[in-house]
Amino acid sequence: MKLLDSSIWLDHLWEANRESSELIESSELLGTAIVSLFEIERRLRQLEVSEEKIKSALQFIEKRSIIIPLNKEIIKQAVLFSLKYKLGTIDALIYASAQLFKAVLFTADNDFRGLPQVEIISK
Repeated sequence: MKLLDSSIWLDHLWEANRESSELIESSELLGTAIVSLFEIERRLRQLEVSEEKIKSALQFIEKRSIIIPLNKEIIKQAVLFSLKYKLGTIDALIYASAQLFKAVLFTADNDFRGLPQVEIISK
């Protein structure tokens, strides 16, 4: 499984990034941490995207990927990753979600650079 960070979804939906789009349009099994939905909706609201487009974007993500819910195991691991790699809370939760599902995390966020099982896609 490949777990996509919110940056990949936003690159595909609003910036038409070729690498992100190829990944999303592939037939591969994709996952998305539930906290990424928070980041995506927050960013779209900052950009003053219409309610209809926000709803459509979130529905697309939920149809195209498996949404990984938070649980105690993810939270516990996220605390450790946050301290070990100096990640912010949401980044640590996303990274822990990928690690516990044995997924490679795909992101355009340099905060994850150098971490195991992470692929950085350039913008």
